[in-house]
Amino acid sequence: MTKHDIVAGLDIGTSKVCCAIGEVSPDGGVEILGRGLAPSKGLKKGAVVDIDEAAKSIETAVGEAEKMAGFNVNCVYVGVTGEYISSMSSHGVVTVGNTDKEISESDVRRVIEAARLVGVPNDREIIHVVPKNFMIDGTDGVKNPIGMSGMRLEVDAHIVVGMVTFLQNINKSVQRAGLEIEENGIVLGSIPTSLAVLSEEEKELGIVLVDIGGGTTDVAIFKNNSLVNTAILPIGGSNITYDAVIVLRIPHAEAERIKIEKGCAGMDPSKEDEQIQVVSLSSVDPPSVSRKELAEVVEGRLLDIFEWLKKEIRKVTSTGIHLAGVTFTGGCSNIEGIALKAQEVLQLPVRIGKPVVLPGLPENFKDSSYSMALGLVIYGSKKRSRTLERVSSSRVGDVFQKVLQWLHEVF
Repeated sequence: MTKHDIVAGLDIGTSKVCCAIGEVSPDGGVEILGRGLAPSKGLKKGAVVDIDEAAKSIETAVGEAEKMAGFNVNCVYVGVTGEYISSMSSHGVVTVGNTDKEISESDVRRVIEAARLVGVPNDREIIHVVPKNFMIDGTDGVKNPIGMSGMRLEVDAHIVVGMVTFLQNINKSVQRAGLEIEENGIVLGSIPTSLAVLSEEEKELGIVLVDIGGGTTDVAIFKNNSLVNTAILPIGGSNITYDAVIVLRIPHAEAERIKIEKGCAGMDPSKEDEQIQVVSLSSVDPPSVSRKELAEVVEGRLLDIFEWLKKEIRKVTSTGIHLAGVTFTGGCSNIEGIALKAQEVLQLPVRIGKPVVLPGLPENFKDSSYSMALGLVIYGSKKRSRTLERVSSSRVGDVFQKVLQWLHEVF
């Protein structure tokens, strides 16, 4: 294998750093060769607060993945999230350049660049320009404009930006760990996560992807196979843990443990009297806590997340977009009863999204906690895939291939 066959994804989160290494086959398939996991240090709500500590966590996770894969990697795709990422809508308009008025790949690039010219503050940098909808001479709903005829091409785009210093500190941490970030390899976390847990049909019908991380919750809404809105909520699984520390008066490590093992949303009456053995903060405190009390803590904070989420959903549905459901992923999506409670609040079908099963994927990596790292490998494989270099002999195939190439460059 060569370096062009290898893709590494790095999820630098508030609670953990996760690395996945995959090999890309000639037909675009991916086999997972290695994976690594390390406790996250030097980060707070997705932002680096200590470069040296963050670099050590990255080194540990990548080193574990390299050991399993049997070789070292030099470059990685990095998923980013946190309160320093934001988004906005933009609109681009160009006149079709060809004299015969057939829209070319060049016209599409120009209209994307026109949308990119939206006013972005000096302290922000554009990460993605994602087209939501093309219009030709006032007719909207166009997905693939290349090859069509028209005089005026427009695009509605979703712009994702990040604070420059935030992105620089992520890059410095990766470099200090002895790695480089792939060209255009800093990626909004919800994009690769969607590749790992959502189907094309879900993205076509309209789906809300909710990734509950340690420090933040990522929200991405898809419709007609396009990303129409993103948001990052400043609340995550760590807030549940902190609530448990305060209310139950137990150490942080114990609060995290019982949240994962016994936390639930919606208490089963038959389990209300159950006691959970814990290590207390003092000898005076009881060595156990009520599972009912833990459930009240967990559910209270999850309801906060659901209310935030409801507001984001309303922003989209108020424009006339209909959604078919919600998919939760991330570590906290494993909390018992979360899907039923979310469905009750959001009034939409809810499911828990597990990563797509890839060849070589270890059993303990098929958990929602690793969706982003695996999605980054898939994301990178799509950019590397040699299938994009094959040109169909048919006219339709040629147009489709160009659209695929352009989409991968935009993302």
